[in-house]
Amino acid sequence: MKFVIQIIIHVLALGVGLWVTFKPEKAWKFAHRFTVKDAEPTELAVVLNCICGILIVIATVISGVLLILSHIE
Repeated sequence: MKFVIQIIIHVLALGVGLWVTFKPEKAWKFAHRFTVKDAEPTELAVVLNCICGILIVIATVISGVLLILSHIE
């Protein structure tokens, strides 16, 4: 059961990472929906969101592979 929960968390993290990578403006607006009214993200914020999304995807894939390999042994 623990393994299944970890896989579900990895799939969710991968989804978030892909969303932040491919829709950085929407992700920024979602993150700031209660703190900023009618604001638009700067170019820097969009680029940093893309970079963070890519890092999340890479970390999720690496940890997912390690999780699967540790479960096989």
